[in-house]
Amino acid sequence: MKLVDTNIVVNLLIEGPYSNSAAAAEATLTEAQHLLSQGLRSVADNDVLSAAAHFGVSGYDARFLVVARAIGQPLITEDAKLRRAAPGLTCSIAEALAD
Repeated sequence: MKLVDTNIVVNLLIEGPYSNSAAAAEATLTEAQHLLSQGLRSVADNDVLSAAAHFGVSGYDARFLVVARAIGQPLITEDAKLRRAAPGLTCSIAEALAD
């Protein structure tokens, strides 16, 4: 299982270096939502608040970090600030693809 930052998925919806076309990306996202919906994780809000305070990140980012810790997989993110805050729980796209 891989944990991917929502912002990476959003980049698939807009024309840019990570997409061939917005229409193709939207179709891919619809398929991904179907596949990924089975892997949704619920985490305790107290754990999210603790992680936010510990890492100095937003609740949104902390929720991803808590899930990463729970599943034992790094969060794949291009958010450099988040990777600096929690290097043991995160990696870049390039790092994930190298594994």
